[in-house]
Amino acid sequence: MPFPATGSSPLPEQGDASRLRSREREREGDRGVTPRKPRQSPWQIALSALARREYGRAELERLLLRKLGGGAESEGESAVAASPDEIARTLDRLRDQGFLSDARMAQAWTRSRGARYGRLRLRQELARKGVDDATISDALPSADEDGRAALALWRKKFGRLAETPQERARQGRFLIARGFDAEIVRRIVNGSAHEAT
Repeated sequence: MPFPATGSSPLPEQGDASRLRSREREREGDRGVTPRKPRQSPWQIALSALARREYGRAELERLLLRKLGGGAESEGESAVAASPDEIARTLDRLRDQGFLSDARMAQAWTRSRGARYGRLRLRQELARKGVDDATISDALPSADEDGRAALALWRKKFGRLAETPQERARQGRFLIARGFDAEIVRRIVNGSAHEAT
């Protein structure tokens, strides 16, 4: 469609959009204040977090204490202040109703990260999240699965045996940093793990 013959531009002048928005706000009675979200209870915040991913009890407790402990607003959400006792009761209720499980969270965590990280790193991450040792041990992959994951990761990253000691050390450091056992790493970078598969 051709431009109008009057020579005026079809584009609005600079600043027109902001003037229109401010006129609309004035008509609506809004003075630029954004409406506040309704206050959320510990139960609502916990369910919202659990809907996104699995949490362990200690991790969810830290989240709730951070959001509700001082009654301070976080991430634009408005929340009611809650006592540690109220948070503990909420966590117990979530556990009793099957919404919260350390074992389920640990399984999901190791399943999602097990192809990229070894048993040592997974154990450390789960312990940092507050999961107990028995639950961690049940969730971790076996040593054989760990070895297969390390070899697959090594093949994807490097694909061939190192030709120099410096390259062998670099490959070993990569796998060690990913949390794989030193014996598994030694076998992979020396080539003895490749003969078995």
